Amino acid sequence: MRKLLAAIILLGFVAWPPTVAAADARDITVVNKTGKPIYSLFISPTDSENWEEDVPGADVLPDGESVHVTFSGYNAKQCSFDILATDEDDNEWLLPDVDLCSVSEVVVTAKYIRAKTPFAHWEPRCGGGRVECQGSPSA
Repeated sequence: MRKLLAAIILLGFVAWPPTVAAADARDITVVNKTGKPIYSLFISPTDSENWEEDVPGADVLPDGESVHVTFSGYNAKQCSFDILATDEDDNEWLLPDVDLCSVSEVVVTAKYIRAKTPFAHWEPRCGGGRVECQGSPSA
């Protein structure tokens, strides 16, 4: 009888699925198409004075690779975030004021002009919840 009771209890633990947290509407995928590895990726609320810690899982994001970024601990109404990516030479790509509640993917691309200096211009792309960074000279 004890063995039967123990088996039923054990079966209950095994059969009961763990609770899975629902995906946050702000979760995004960042794709690196710069031609170089991205060494740092920071995402912070637009109204923050400081950058949050480097995105976990994006220690080095090789060219052509992507990282899925999940969000938690922010007010549900907080949708506006700034995104900063840097390479090994400390070149930076800044995408300010992104509405992450309506974007699911950010693609980083760049043209290097004069000694690997990126002039990045980010512009929203319609459809599919994508934002793409195209490298272009800026004034």
